[in-house]
Parts: sequence; C-alpha cells; structure tokens
Amino acid sequence: MKKYWLSLIAMLVTFAGVSADGTAAVPKVSAKATAPDKAVVSGQTFDVKVNFTASSPIEIMTMTFFAEASKAPADFAAKAKLQYNAKWKTVRIKVASCRAADRPKMEQKVSLVTTGWPAGDYLIWITCYYRVPGTKKYLDCPAKFPLTIVEAEAKEAK
Repeated sequence: MKKYWLSLIAMLVTFAGVSADGTAAVPKVSAKATAPDKAVVSGQTFDVKVNFTASSPIEIMTMTFFAEASKAPADFAAKAKLQYNAKWKTVRIKVASCRAADRPKMEQKVSLVTTGWPAGDYLIWITCYYRVPGTKKYLDCPAKFPLTIVEAEAKEAK
C-alpha cells in the first residue's frame, strides 16, 4: 500500500510540472527563423527574426548561427574569415547573446553582416539556447532558413 501512495504522489508531482528532483518540467519549445525574402548583396547587413513558441515561460539566452558547409559555397569559411568545424562540417557565423531585459521576449532580432561572403545559396542553422526562469540548466532548440547571396553589381566606368 505504501508503494501505491508513493507512486500516486510521484505521478501527481509530475503532472503538476515538477520532477522528482524539484526542478521545473521542461517546456515544449520551437523556434522559427525569418530572413530576407530576396537575395542579399555580399557585404550588406540583414536582420533575422527568430520567433519562439513555448508551453511555459522561458528565457532566451543565446543563439549560435552557422552554415552547413555542404549547403554553402566551398570557399565560404576562407573568404569570410570564419571558423570551420571539420567534425560537424559547419561554419560558425555568429554567437548572439540576449540582454537580460530581452530574454523573456518571444521574438528576437539578430543582425548578420555578410562581409566577404561569396555569392551562392546557403542553409543557415541556429541553435537557440534557453532556460526555464529560475533555473541554471540551458536547453536548446533549432531553427533554420535558406539564404542567397549575390555579388554587388560593378559600377560602370565613367
């Protein structure tokens, strides 16, 4: 009978959103990135909006932007002077930390600079790190968006 009551209490605690170790339950979180609808000229800055949906309150801590090397021009890392990770076959573009005041916002905006990016098509991934308010454990969810970079038109000689 004692086991029955302990099982019942454990189940009720779980349904209440608290695990046996006293930490908050992990919310269901998804992220969607929105980038420019049209091609970006190499060297320009563009904004990416990342919208989050969560089953309970979260704090957005940081976002890491990277390109999948197989879905970017072959010389991307070298020309843009960015770090290539051979293990994951990715090129890290930017790490964007959220200010404390912006962490609860479910829409984050990040500017990316394309200086040195060669023309071509890219698949940009974002690893979004968040946590439940009042906890220290970081959790993550992905987002991605396609991007096309074009070269600036040469100015006509006068």
